[in-house]
Amino acid sequence: MPPELTNSVVFSDSKGDAIGTVLGSDIRNVSALTETKGRIAKRQDQVIEIVYEQRTIRGEHIAILKIEDKYISDILQAINVIKSNVADEIYWTYRSLTFTAETDHQTKTIGIYFLAPFMAQEEEIVWENTVFGKQNKLSWTQLITNYRIYEYDFNTHQGRALLFPGLEDIVVMNQRRTSKSNTVATYARSRYMVAGSGNTNTTSRTLGDLVFIFDGKPFVTFSQISDPHGLARLLKSI
Repeated sequence: MPPELTNSVVFSDSKGDAIGTVLGSDIRNVSALTETKGRIAKRQDQVIEIVYEQRTIRGEHIAILKIEDKYISDILQAINVIKSNVADEIYWTYRSLTFTAETDHQTKTIGIYFLAPFMAQEEEIVWENTVFGKQNKLSWTQLITNYRIYEYDFNTHQGRALLFPGLEDIVVMNQRRTSKSNTVATYARSRYMVAGSGNTNTTSRTLGDLVFIFDGKPFVTFSQISDPHGLARLLKSI
């Protein structure tokens, strides 16, 4: 699981049950230490030390994680991403969004951290395209919700987003027909689209780039997605 999806370190027992959680904002330091084992044939193993604070118990606490050496680097990187995100003001950019609710036609204002991969109050996914990399790790995602157009790279840990009030136009470019296509993009089951589609093999399909215009210029491009005109029509109706 990418560290952005929890922004915390969860400790589990041998059965996989959670036994404790350290919030990213409570982590003070994380490092790899070496410990020596064995009285006769000594060998050195690496462990991860997490220094953290708890809001209910004062003072610093230390957690020692005994992990196979081959996973040390990945885990250190994941925890450092959590620490970095907590302190990153751009990552936590906050916006207010005012809209008229479809149910009761009342004007509502919600707050949203629109560059972070978290859903805001009453935010719904309309369409998504997710790509997995090596070892089935989540690599990047493109999302369209009822509030924003959003893409996030889980390798660089950076996101781009455009709230719908700032969207000026949607342009379809570089269309082509393909004799065979396997698409993983899906329409979410929401009031915007009842039927979903994903991982679908077809004999003929239209692919194209969907370009979102902001301030008179292209802002985000979703490249070579399936049925770009259909998605553009749906988004213009939101």
